[in-house]
Amino acid sequence: MRYSIVITTIYLPRVLQAFVENFQRYSRKGDVEILVIGDLKTPKETHDYVAEFKNQGFHFEYWDVGSQRRWIEQFPDLASIIPYNSDNRRNIGYLIAYERKRECIIAVDDDNYPTEADYLDGYAKVGTTQRWKTVRSNSGWYNVCELLEIEEGCTVYPRGYPYAYRWLEDEHHELFESENRIVVNAGLWLGDPDVDAVTRLYRPVNSIGLKEETLVLDLSTNCPFNTQNTAFHWDILPCYYYVVMGQTIDGLKIDRY
Repeated sequence: MRYSIVITTIYLPRVLQAFVENFQRYSRKGDVEILVIGDLKTPKETHDYVAEFKNQGFHFEYWDVGSQRRWIEQFPDLASIIPYNSDNRRNIGYLIAYERKRECIIAVDDDNYPTEADYLDGYAKVGTTQRWKTVRSNSGWYNVCELLEIEEGCTVYPRGYPYAYRWLEDEHHELFESENRIVVNAGLWLGDPDVDAVTRLYRPVNSIGLKEETLVLDLSTNCPFNTQNTAFHWDILPCYYYVVMGQTIDGLKIDRY
C-alpha cells in the first residue's frame, strides 16, 4: 500500500463517504488507508462511524485519544509537543504512516472533498522524477492562486503569501521544462480557496476551475503551502512536521501556522 491519508477532526468525519465513492469508482479500495486522528472534542460516535467503512473492507482507522496516548508512549518526548485541541494532532497520523512505510502521505482537512476525478491519481507523481512545466519568478515568489479561475475575476493569494510581494508591477514569470523529483504536491481548491483573513474581509472568493493541472516551482521560487489537500513523500517528513502552536517569537504568538 503506497498511500496514507491523514485527517484530524472534532466533528463526525462525513467526508469519508465521498472518499469511499471515489475509491470505488476507480477501484482504489486496496491502494490507500485513511487514518482519522481524533481530539478531545471529537464525538464518541466517530469510532462506530469509521468502523462501518472498515467492515466494508476499506482500510479506515479511527485513532481516539486513548489509542494515541498508548502509541506515543514509545516516544515520551513527543507527547509534550503535540498539544490537544489543535490540528497539530495530525502529527501522530504522519508518524504512524511513516512507521508503516507509506511512501505518499496525504494531509486532508475534514471539509476537503474529492472531485469526480481519480483522487489518488492526482498524487501519483509524488516521489517520481520526470520533466515538468516549471515556473521561475524574478521576485523569488509565485502565486499559485493564479492557476485558479476565480468567479469574481480578482487576484487572490494563498494564506501565508508575503504582503510585500503582492501586486508587484515589475514581477514577471518564466515558464520552461525541467527534470525534477516531486516530494511535495500541494493540491488546490474548488469552491472556497485557502486565502487569508484580510482577503476574506475584503470580498467573498469562489474558485470555479483550474487553469493548469500541474506546475512545478523552480528551486529559486517560493510559495507557501499548507495541510489542506497536500501530499508529501515520506523522505521529507521532518520538513513538513507541524511546529508547536502557542509559542511566542518577538512578542507575537504563533497560531495556525
